[in-house]
Amino acid sequence: MKQKQTSNGKIILIVILCGLLVLIVGATVMLAYKKHLDKERQAQISTIATTEEEPEEEEEEESPYRDQLTTILGNGEDEVTVMFYFNGSNLESNYGSATDDISEMLVAPHNDNVNLVIQTTGTHQWQDFGIASDHDQRYIIQNQDLVLVDDSLGQEDCTSEEALLDFLLWTKENYPANRYMFVFWNHGGGAVTGFGYNEWGHPAHSLTIDEMQRAFAASEMDFDMIGMDCCIMSSLEVCYALYDSCDYMILSEDFESSLGWSYGGWLTQLCEDPSTSTEDLGTIIIDDMVQDNNDSRMGSSSTLALIDQRYIPELYETWKQFAYANEEVLL
Repeated sequence: MKQKQTSNGKIILIVILCGLLVLIVGATVMLAYKKHLDKERQAQISTIATTEEEPEEEEEEESPYRDQLTTILGNGEDEVTVMFYFNGSNLESNYGSATDDISEMLVAPHNDNVNLVIQTTGTHQWQDFGIASDHDQRYIIQNQDLVLVDDSLGQEDCTSEEALLDFLLWTKENYPANRYMFVFWNHGGGAVTGFGYNEWGHPAHSLTIDEMQRAFAASEMDFDMIGMDCCIMSSLEVCYALYDSCDYMILSEDFESSLGWSYGGWLTQLCEDPSTSTEDLGTIIIDDMVQDNNDSRMGSSSTLALIDQRYIPELYETWKQFAYANEEVLL
């Protein structure tokens, strides 16, 4: 009986051991199968990742504003030509205002990279510097002196687009630069009558805004700045007409005093650093004009603006929408 129990115990032990062996083998097989599935799944993920198209780069939103026409090189390397259209008229004949401003320009130090070019025109009697009254002349400021460089002109009609264009083209040929600026000097009549009164011409004639636009366009010159040392020339119409010709305009919306612009400060800065930004030059022009009017007995209230031309089309569209929306009231 005892021997039989021992045999039965051995059989039970063998069965238990076989069961454990089956469990171990089964677990090993399941673990190997799981690893196989994981490896297969990882391979599928890798395949999807490599075959999936890369997302396209988002295009930069195009600016609604045009690029500036003039590129400033920097580090004082720019070559600058500033043109002054001095139509002295009665302001010079009676008061010597034009030659007073030319005197202010002479304080600017000489710089080979800066050309200050003047055309004198439209005046019965120039009061200083031996400037001819019976015909137009062209000068440059050189070593703080007014130097005559072209005495071949007749008595030009300074209120014609042909005379303006001739001055532009002559300067472009003789004083090329990467930065051009232009300053009108005389009376202003706003968008209605434009610029200038020629003492040698018909008193009702002036250089209209559309004539200016055609002359500047025909010159094929890009201007860093066009300024007008004139009364009431700051308007949407003037800026819009010259939008394609310049980056900035400096204009007065009100009447200027007889002092007009102050020329010594900004021209000195420009000659010391031909790469001075137009914004900084405009700030000097405006601040000096305001200060001069505050300090002088001849001064009065002064209004002058530096206008970034890139925004003019948007301003025009906004104004147009406003005008149509309020047509009944405005008319």
